[in-house]
Amino acid sequence: MSWFKKLLPSRIRTGTDNKKGVPEGLWSKCDNCNSVLYRSELERNLEVCPKCDYHIRIPARRRIDYFLDAESGVEIGADVGPSDPLKFRDIKKYKDRLSTAQKDTGEKEALVAMHGKLCGMNVVVTAFEYGFIGGSMGAAVGERFARAVNTCIELRAPLICFSASGGGAHAGSINFVDANGQGECCTCTIIRAIHSLCFCADGPDYGRSVCKSCHVR
Repeated sequence: MSWFKKLLPSRIRTGTDNKKGVPEGLWSKCDNCNSVLYRSELERNLEVCPKCDYHIRIPARRRIDYFLDAESGVEIGADVGPSDPLKFRDIKKYKDRLSTAQKDTGEKEALVAMHGKLCGMNVVVTAFEYGFIGGSMGAAVGERFARAVNTCIELRAPLICFSASGGGAHAGSINFVDANGQGECCTCTIIRAIHSLCFCADGPDYGRSVCKSCHVR
C-alpha cells in the first residue's frame, strides 16, 4: 500500500486488490445504439435490443434452438465436415481459414440442419452460420442441405431455411453435390415437390436463391 493510501481513512479506500471481476458473458453491447445489456435479458427478448429494437445477429444453432420446440431438435449431417479438394489458397490457405472458423464458431461447417417439432408439427430447419467464413457454401454445406431435403421427403415435413450467406465458396462447381453425387438439379427438383420457406436473416447475400442455376428460393 502506498503512503498516500495509508493516509486515507479505511472507509474511503478503493483498492483494486479485492475488486471482483465481471463474469465473462454477463453483458452484451448493442451494435446499433451501443447500449450495454444483460445477456439474460437479450436471450429472453430473442436477441432484440430492448432499447432500440435492433435485431442482433444470432448464431445458426441458437436460432434453430429458439425456433423449434424445446429439446425437440435432432441434427442432420453432423458427421459431414468440410474438405479442400482444390487445395485452394489466396492470401491464406483455405484449410487454415476453415480451422479458424471452426475455432471461432464451434461449428464444423457453415450450415446447421435439424429436424424437430414446431408447435408439435414435424419440420426440417436449416440455418447458415454467417460467422463461418460469411456463411460460405462449400461442398459439405451442399451435402448437409441435400440430407435435410431427403429428411423432408421421409417425414413428409416442410423445409424452413434461414439464409445468412455471403455466397458460394471457391468450390462453387461442387458446392451442391449431394450424397449420391447427383448434383444440384436433382436436389432442386426434390425441393419443388415439398413445402419450403426461406427467411432472409442477414449478411450481404440477404437471402438470394440457394441454388443460383435453378433459382430455387
